[in-house]
Amino acid sequence: MILHLSIPAFEPLKVASVLAELCQGVIKPFKPLNNAYLVYANDEYSSGFEVYPADIEFQPGINADEPSRFIQLTQPKKYSATHCAFVTPLAKIEIEKIATRENWRCFYTRRQNLFNLYEFWLENHFLIELILKEDVTEAKQALTSI
Repeated sequence: MILHLSIPAFEPLKVASVLAELCQGVIKPFKPLNNAYLVYANDEYSSGFEVYPADIEFQPGINADEPSRFIQLTQPKKYSATHCAFVTPLAKIEIEKIATRENWRCFYTRRQNLFNLYEFWLENHFLIELILKEDVTEAKQALTSI
């Protein structure tokens, strides 16, 4: 079970706010890092996201027993192969309204003819896949049969 995923954002508070809206969760500051936020979903696991400034990356510690550390990049990366999918309690119209309000790319599609989802591009650079409650059974079946 994945409990959280970190996401880069050019405007971390704005992205955290939208994620909280999409998962009907809450936002809290992420104390080890300035301008970073935790978003907890309203689910049985309190799963969620850590939203970091786009110019921050994790690097391993230098010594064997040193924990990972935050490093500030001189140039943030615009895109990544990293993405996530999660089930949203929102309806299509609510998702589309949020995307339109933020002017972010979002469209409903059928993934490899297996199941339906929304491609929702946070700040038009980070992909999250939103699966509607009515599509989750088909998505789970498709993903476990690949």
